[in-house]
This record gives sequence, structure tokens and C-alpha cells, in this order.
Amino acid sequence: MCESRRIWLEIVGIPLHLWSEQNIKKIAENWGDVVSVEKDSVMKTSFASTKAVIDTLCVQPIEDEAIL
Repeated sequence: MCESRRIWLEIVGIPLHLWSEQNIKKIAENWGDVVSVEKDSVMKTSFASTKAVIDTLCVQPIEDEAIL
């Protein structure tokens, strides 16, 4: 039986000077193990939001905020 679930985590509000794959992974690690980061995020085609695929133990929707 699998204890974790795989989800897309959308991240908004990252300041431009912190926008990098490494920082996106560090932010997403607050909620689980990072599997991958959306390719558009790495290529910087849009700075509105980014998504990461994570394996998490959270069963409820994640609506948390993190102060960077």
C-alpha cells in the first residue's frame, strides 16, 4: 500500500530574483519530495506561477503560505 500521493503543487508569488529551479525545488520540499519542476518554469516563459510534481503525505488540499 502506498502511503504518499503524487500531486501538482502550484507556487505563486516568487520574486523574480529568486526564480530558479533550485529555489522552486526548495520551496516545494516544504510539502513533500520533489519529483520534477514544470519545464516552463525552468525556461522562464512565464513568471506568474510555477508548478512542481511532489510526493506528499498530505491528504488534504495544500493551501499554505510560505514566507521567503
